[in-house]
Amino acid sequence: EPGDRGGTVRAADRAGKVRSGEEVSATAGLPTEGVAQQARAAPRPSATPWFAHRADLTRLAEWMSRPEPAGAVTMRSWMQQTIPALRIRGGQALLISDWMCPPADAFEALHLLRRKHVEVKVIQVLSSQELEPARLFRGGVLIDSETGLTHELAYSASELTQAVLEHNEQLARFCKRHGMPFAQARADEPLEEFVLKTLPARGFLE
Repeated sequence: EPGDRGGTVRAADRAGKVRSGEEVSATAGLPTEGVAQQARAAPRPSATPWFAHRADLTRLAEWMSRPEPAGAVTMRSWMQQTIPALRIRGGQALLISDWMCPPADAFEALHLLRRKHVEVKVIQVLSSQELEPARLFRGGVLIDSETGLTHELAYSASELTQAVLEHNEQLARFCKRHGMPFAQARADEPLEEFVLKTLPARGFLE
């Protein structure tokens, strides 16, 4: 159970993070013909219908709630399929994910978009368990919620916290170095403050 620091712990609730990502995307209200990718594996990329007006926000939220989170897919392989399938060249891309993947995979996926002259903006959505893993456990077995694979953990509380911090800082530094707006959203914090304060401050909304 999550409170057992030496037992078996299941990774953060995937469906909850997907809902948070959907809320951020819909609330931002950006006209989009995008791809539903967050924590979802699909046979092939497909575009959404067009949502270009405020009146479409309800329809957008309903459309985004249809797919069920399932499976795992690497950022790089998904982007390699998506770019030619949707004929992506130029424009803007708002990528919402937990970005809990190997940094090299994430960076290559972002580079693939930049090579197509896309203006990329990155949002990282994380649960409190992921941001503060030491509060849940210090060792034992971790069950990956996407793949079902188990991982033996033998870290101290400080090592766990530092590893997560370094992983997230790598992503933030990469985005800054390449001129990509970056923001981190906590799934347990008010959405209104994130959209109205954090996003404008980070260059997402004008």
